[in-house]
Parts: sequence; C-alpha cells; structure tokens
Amino acid sequence: MLKRNGQPCQRTVPDYPGRLTDFEFLAYSTVFSAVENNYRELSLLSDSITQTERSFTEVLAASSTPSAEGVHEVVAEKNGGQWEVISSLLKQKQSELLFCKREGNSVKEFAIVEKLAPNSPLAKAQGMWFVHQTGNDARVLLQDFIENERQTLTLYANDIVASAQEKIEEKYPGEDMSRVIKAISVRCMKKSVLEEKAISTRHQQRAHGVRM
Repeated sequence: MLKRNGQPCQRTVPDYPGRLTDFEFLAYSTVFSAVENNYRELSLLSDSITQTERSFTEVLAASSTPSAEGVHEVVAEKNGGQWEVISSLLKQKQSELLFCKREGNSVKEFAIVEKLAPNSPLAKAQGMWFVHQTGNDARVLLQDFIENERQTLTLYANDIVASAQEKIEEKYPGEDMSRVIKAISVRCMKKSVLEEKAISTRHQQRAHGVRM
C-alpha cells in the first residue's frame, strides 16, 4: 500500500481519483466543512444550468411554438411592449432568469429576462424585470447564456478553492497540503464543466441591458 509520511494512503473523497492519508483526510473534512454552504449553492446553480443544457432542444422547439399555444407568462415593459415567456432558465433566491420571445413585423426577437422577487429592494427601486440579452437567433442566444453561466460558475468555484486554501494555510502552516487543495479543487471545478455543446458557432447580435 502506498504511504506518505509513514501513513497509508487509503482515504477517498468525492471526485478525486487519488487517495489521502488519515491526516490529509482530516484536513480535507475540516476545511471543506467551512466552505460547504458555498459549495452547496454552487451545486444548485450548476444543476439548474445542467437542466437547461439537457432541455436545449425542447426549449428551442418551444421558441417556435405559436403564441396561442406556448405562452405561460407575459413580461410587460413600461413602454407597453411585451415579452412572452418560453421557459425558466435559472432560479435563484431573489430572482429567476427567463427565456422570452416577441414578434413584430414578422420578425421574432428573443431575450434573457431577469424576474426579481417583487419585495426585493432592487425590484422596489428599479422594477422587477430586467432584460440582459436580446437577439434574433434563439439557438445562439440560449447557447451564449449557458456558456456565460458556466464561466460565472468557474469564477465562483475558483473563489471557493481560494477560500479553502486560505483556511488550510491558516490551520496547517508549513504542512504540504497540495493534495488536499487539489481534491477540493477537482470537486468544485467539476460543477462548472459544460455538459453539452449544443452549438459550435456563435454569431449573435446583442443589445445593452435595459430596466423595465
């Protein structure tokens, strides 16, 4: 059996292919518990994006469904315009991101619209709807959203790993904890990986976000 510093490497942790010593495992458990809430939030966001990736084809099909058959909710702009909700893309504590469409002069337009909780401070101050991205190609807009969210998850995962590393350096100064950090990093970064590549080419025209 492989040993390190006189201790057998026999402990396993999620998503990490190597084995840790008892001392490394204790350090891993102690440090991971300190960032576990953030990891849980990362996992929930990742699962939501993964669901959007898996339902990519169905959402695209719904984007071409006639309004009378596919409208579940209507987003009303202050100027009187409307967006029809196609699908929910991502739910968070105080907001929800929606994939929407509208049609005028035989031209379809699509958008990623954020719906804020009505009682949230931002909604009370600026309104509960915010258009983040718009475009005429539903496939490209949706794929762009998925890729952007995965990039955001990667940044979040990196922040969690950096926080874990700080805690390890504080609690175990002078100790070689590189394998512990790697194990935590592998577990976190797995949550930011793009599951499916729905399209390979991106040609999108986007407008600036506007509060409604």
